[in-house]
Amino acid sequence: MSSSAPRCALFLPNKKRLCKFEALAGSRYCVHHEGSCYVPSAAPAEAHGVDGASQARVPCPLDPRHSVFAHKLAQHLRACNRQKALATLHRQAWYSEGMHAAPRASVLDACPVDLRALFTRIRAAHATLASAGVLRSEGHQALAAGESHETSPTTTSSERAPEPSRASPAVAGDALEERAAVDRGLAEPDGPAHEAEPASGRTRPLATAQKHAAQCSALAARILRAVALGGTAVAFVEFGAGNASLTEAVANALDGRDPAAPRAQLVLIDRAVPRRKSDARLRELGHAQLARLRTDICDVDLTHVQQLDWSRDMCRCAMAKHLCGEATDLALHCLVRSASTPAPPAVASPLDDSERAAGGVRPCCAVDHVLIATCCHHRCRFESYVNRAALVEWGLAGSAFPVVCALSHWAVATDDRAGQQAIAAKLAGGRGAREGDGDGDGACEHAGGCLNEVTALGRLVAEQRIAVGATERRALGVMAKELLDAGRALFLAASGYESAWVEREFVPKAVTPENRLLRAERRVSKREARATVQQSAH
Repeated sequence: MSSSAPRCALFLPNKKRLCKFEALAGSRYCVHHEGSCYVPSAAPAEAHGVDGASQARVPCPLDPRHSVFAHKLAQHLRACNRQKALATLHRQAWYSEGMHAAPRASVLDACPVDLRALFTRIRAAHATLASAGVLRSEGHQALAAGESHETSPTTTSSERAPEPSRASPAVAGDALEERAAVDRGLAEPDGPAHEAEPASGRTRPLATAQKHAAQCSALAARILRAVALGGTAVAFVEFGAGNASLTEAVANALDGRDPAAPRAQLVLIDRAVPRRKSDARLRELGHAQLARLRTDICDVDLTHVQQLDWSRDMCRCAMAKHLCGEATDLALHCLVRSASTPAPPAVASPLDDSERAAGGVRPCCAVDHVLIATCCHHRCRFESYVNRAALVEWGLAGSAFPVVCALSHWAVATDDRAGQQAIAAKLAGGRGAREGDGDGDGACEHAGGCLNEVTALGRLVAEQRIAVGATERRALGVMAKELLDAGRALFLAASGYESAWVEREFVPKAVTPENRLLRAERRVSKREARATVQQSAH
């Protein structure tokens, strides 16, 4: 660039100098700043004849993550990329705005809470649910050993879930054996859950990436044992998918199936699209029908999702890894509302007689299996919680509900000073999004609760002069989490799922303290009804 060429007249306040780029012909600004009207400081603005008030920036009402000059807001709204994305979203057949949303207005009363009485009610309700089999400690070791733990807690002990022998030999062989080895290794004190440092010989916690991989492996093993894979078409729906690491783990296990078998239909639901997602890898595995729905869970109508193809006879499974608080309740509302919709005539008409003969029900748009690893129970809301009747029965409704949610923080709280400081730093950032990243247990689970709620709980404990030791605090936190999940399981059991329960510790605590898995399944499906009628006919 010639030294005599005119330079851009824009002043850069951070560098305290003018822009060094060459100005365009007939303009005072360079190609980067021409027409942008970007004046970062008041003095240069006045020098360029721009009113200082025009520098005020306001958040974009369509997407608050970016801002715009106030005097250009109307012009920006016509060209905002988010506006185009919303227009495309509203044209989707599966989009129904606010379909599962609950009112934001609080219905909780402000009565004071007696913590001692509340603790007593929590322990009593927890003991009742544990004795009823809704809370089950199946254990990762039992699954690794190949034992079947599919007995329904909501039915008699004589009723059994489908045997894992329905799985194809390829999946039941190498894939499950590999994941069982992972689970066994994680259960050992000197296994992968802790790594030895070469210099000191001490152990350090498992790396974040390895923790996610271990959880995905454990979930994939359970998913493959739950669904029927004997050559039957299968579809998976992942809520809060994030980068789709759980779906990728399931797809990798399914890759060992018969190459001639149809590929699984994959549906990913998340309102954010993160970087380094696994979509391309999934398509490389042959899942060309992969669909990513970029929207909130409360706006999804599963009956109109093309990839689920309710006119076909196939096995469908809903899954999620660390679906945060309220998002879990929205996902359950989505599944149950879909199950109340009759299936298209292509399925309903031929199978009505056969299902009645097999003791089944009219075909509907129901997902056969549900496996959701829950977390962030402090983000639950009473308005959207799926089983408020159970909370009333247990004496945990009204003003007690936010206290129960705050108590769940005690299950993952740490006792050391450094851990408390890390939690405080994460909590200072606020609640965050209603949906988590779908893959994370970092800041999501270990932050443990909303800062205001946890602080209020600590103040309430001090005011009522209640001495709660570290062991009791952790036990009460675990009970609070399991009660909220048990209420969800009972909701599914009352909504047509013949087996629903909460599996404790699907991975060891060394991997993650958020290790509870909400599980449900429908025993008599359209496929099983047809098979029963065909066998009786022969």
